[in-house]
Amino acid sequence: MKRVFSSFIILMIVTSLFSTRAVAQNSIMYMNQVLDPLPGHAVDLENGVKAHNAKFHTTGEDKAYLFAIMTGPRSGQYAWLQGPMTYASLDKPLTKEHAADWDKNVGAFCRNNGELRIFKRNEALTYNPANEVIADNYLARIFHGVTDQPQLLEAIGMITKIYQTNKYASARRVYTNEFRTPDGESVMIVYPFKSFKEFEKSKGLPMDNLGKEMDKVHGAGGMKKFQDIMAAASAGWYDEVRTMVK
Repeated sequence: MKRVFSSFIILMIVTSLFSTRAVAQNSIMYMNQVLDPLPGHAVDLENGVKAHNAKFHTTGEDKAYLFAIMTGPRSGQYAWLQGPMTYASLDKPLTKEHAADWDKNVGAFCRNNGELRIFKRNEALTYNPANEVIADNYLARIFHGVTDQPQLLEAIGMITKIYQTNKYASARRVYTNEFRTPDGESVMIVYPFKSFKEFEKSKGLPMDNLGKEMDKVHGAGGMKKFQDIMAAASAGWYDEVRTMVK
């Protein structure tokens, strides 16, 4: 029995290490759900989510966060994020207690629970010098009506190359939606920031002149190529400034 128990413990340790390594190296993924509060119940929703997270989402791949959406078409709503996680996390059954607590503390104060979307970080296109996985404040640049995702990612990669060449201190993390949606919102770029003063100089980019940097890094005509790809690959984008509710 002791040998069996010891083997079980070793197996659990190895499994835990493998899972942690997978999150850290191969699959930075988040569940993203937008919550629209009932009129007059924004504070109730905030308190309810915080209470729910404190019970069920405090550590590891279950860790969850709440962000207030300040700009964009969903301003006044909230983004609930869980992660970083892997697909294996989704195999974990949701208990009746967990579901009931969500209904009581979160669902009761929402118009609806919003569509659940899963975004996975594209490591090849992400520039992340401090190796962060979450930020207190960030600008989410969300592309919609994406008709050619590979082309769009090629254009996004052109800016990544500028970051790598100039070794900027600020991060730029690229995520793709793992499942198709009717609005074609399949790509999101996350720009973490510490102070709103950073927006006085630029809107998510650390450079003063994108066109100049594009031509310098990618050669003459680089900016035109970038613009042509962007115009052909999607219907455009919108920005959401999100701040963590603590």
